[in-house]
Amino acid sequence: MVSFWPFKGDSNDAASFEKILSQLSTKITKATAQNERFQQRRRRYKVLWTLYSVFAYILVAAILTLVTGYEKWGAVEYSLVAGSPVVIFGIRTALDAYYNWRIANSQNHINELQEERNKAIERLKHATKYDSTQKLLEKYGGSPPEKRQPSPRPNAKRQSTGGPGSKPSTPIHGRTGFAPPPTANIPSRQPPPSAPQIPQVEPGFVPRPPASPNSPILPQLEAPGEEFAPNAFTRPPTLQQPSQYAYDGPKWYDRILDVVLGEDETSAKNRIALICQNCRLVNGQAPPGARTLEDVGRWRCSQCHTMNGVESEEKKIL
Repeated sequence: MVSFWPFKGDSNDAASFEKILSQLSTKITKATAQNERFQQRRRRYKVLWTLYSVFAYILVAAILTLVTGYEKWGAVEYSLVAGSPVVIFGIRTALDAYYNWRIANSQNHINELQEERNKAIERLKHATKYDSTQKLLEKYGGSPPEKRQPSPRPNAKRQSTGGPGSKPSTPIHGRTGFAPPPTANIPSRQPPPSAPQIPQVEPGFVPRPPASPNSPILPQLEAPGEEFAPNAFTRPPTLQQPSQYAYDGPKWYDRILDVVLGEDETSAKNRIALICQNCRLVNGQAPPGARTLEDVGRWRCSQCHTMNGVESEEKKIL
């Protein structure tokens, strides 16, 4: 039935709340951008005024001193040289106070808009019974079972050394159970020296005469063991090539140019890095102009496919 009553109350449907919240979000975004512009202008105008006024003061003072001569100065020259620093400092303080006032008013307006948005969100929660529904879902909805990590296998039972049929266990190298490589510089475990054994001579055996000192003796080649490796301590020298484009950080003139011309929003230092909370992989950077995590929104990691980011409150409810 069509209602002809001209006075309509506040509608509690989701579409009207979405319209209100979108308008408030647009106003907050514009007010925040205006506040940032005021801060940039304050810093820029203060630096520009200080640089140009100090340069002009030094130039005028040098001309009056070197060209005119301080002997010929009158009341105008003395007042100009003595009063210029006071004027420079006064104008700089006035610029600072003006922009501080503008920034404070803009921040108060942003706070009022945020409070109004929070009230609209609370009305939306009350109209849609968001809190009670969320509690019921948490209480009776059931959460997905968590994946349990497989527990490590228990160690094998130790055999008693005094029982019959027990065999001596083989020594385990270190903690890993693997033998060291042949190039490892580990002293081998040699058995203790035993008593010298007398060789038994069989009947009919003719001993060979010892070799003469003039006869060539072939050197006995010993197989490389675990005692020492020739390449254990030698490492190939690393060649440090000087980088062609060395970057030592921003200079003082870079800072002045940033203040005068404005900072580049596309540079890496002015953008948010997208780091996954699960695998700590860097997934690039946020688009230029994104100041907060809510501006970036939700994004998925390219390696572990985990959702990251912060979703705004109004989008979460709607």
